[in-house]
Amino acid sequence: KNLVQKLELKKIRWRQLQSRDAWIAVTFDARGINGQFGGQAYRGYVNGGFSFFFRDDAPWEGWVAGTDVDTSAVTDVMAPQNFRMTGPLDFEVQLDAFRKDISRMRGVFHVKQPGKLHVGKLDDLLANIPPGWPAIKQSSTRVALEALRDFDYTHAAGDFWFVESQGLLDLRLTGPLGSRNFEVALHDNTETQNRWQKGTLGNR
Repeated sequence: KNLVQKLELKKIRWRQLQSRDAWIAVTFDARGINGQFGGQAYRGYVNGGFSFFFRDDAPWEGWVAGTDVDTSAVTDVMAPQNFRMTGPLDFEVQLDAFRKDISRMRGVFHVKQPGKLHVGKLDDLLANIPPGWPAIKQSSTRVALEALRDFDYTHAAGDFWFVESQGLLDLRLTGPLGSRNFEVALHDNTETQNRWQKGTLGNR
């Protein structure tokens, strides 16, 4: 028969991520374990659920959603000094896994208020513009990189999809000065000709 347990926690920390005033409720039955959780995180609220089954060949699945999460706090944790966005964030993430391996992670997100994008990694390129370049080449390169580095947006949304060590991130921004669309391909340096290294979102 069902056995339900609920645990309340003042604070949770998993790797770099933290939550407070959290709870987790778990139901055990003959087929497996089902759970739900929630808590305050980065000025917003995060909740989710998961299911494990007792069969040896059974996968497990889970989901996480966030409302009004501080985007700058999340990007500071996930990509410190490399990439930063501001504004309250809503997101949804789905996970499919088998044993210790995540088979697929897929999600969507959008920023609910105007904010700013700052790509801190481009500061390294700006600092290393060769002094021997002609002045016009130095100045045009600096203008181009600074235009990419900072962007004020009124709307920001995107989606991502990862399988094992490969994935795709699509970020779409619009603002008073136009739009910025970023497509990021993550791969494991394997020499193949698949769509990950081609950098096209295309068919999923």
